Amino acid sequence: MENLPSNNPGVTAIIVTYFSSEDVVACVNSLVAGTRVPDEILVVNNGRMDDELSTLQSKNELVRVLNSEKNVGFG
Repeated sequence: MENLPSNNPGVTAIIVTYFSSEDVVACVNSLVAGTRVPDEILVVNNGRMDDELSTLQSKNELVRVLNSEKNVGFG
């Protein structure tokens, strides 16, 4: 993420998921179609390897998937 002036703070959207890749894809599509597109979208994948999320990351430069080895919950 580039350095932004202090009057224009960066926005990061964080999505936590567990067995819900279809919902994550819909959420990312909604975020990038909005009037204020986030500077980055972090998807926290809670303990499940998911090819669809990896594909989503490779198709959208704003998306970064963080894979957890176990389900650590949503909180």
